Amino acid sequence: MRVGERTSPGFFALGPVEKGWAGSITMYLTNTLAIRPFTVEGDSVRMVVASREGDVRFVGRLTDQGRSMEGIVEYHGGARLPMTATRRSIPAAPR
Repeated sequence: MRVGERTSPGFFALGPVEKGWAGSITMYLTNTLAIRPFTVEGDSVRMVVASREGDVRFVGRLTDQGRSMEGIVEYHGGARLPMTATRRSIPAAPR
């Protein structure tokens, strides 16, 4: 994941919940945060991440056949930064 000029090797864990998706996001050197609604309509993606300081919102789109998403993340204080998240390659199965 890259937010503004900062890169983080963190990860998303998502699963189906009611009519959408929910899960968590764990960024390098920070706590795990809840992703409340995460919705996908066509190639449009929206999510809200609950943080102690307030909700962080992301609006973007899926790219590279769904392997990446890019858009704008808006923090609780109003700061808006570009964000890109890329799906990791699936590691080879151990022998």
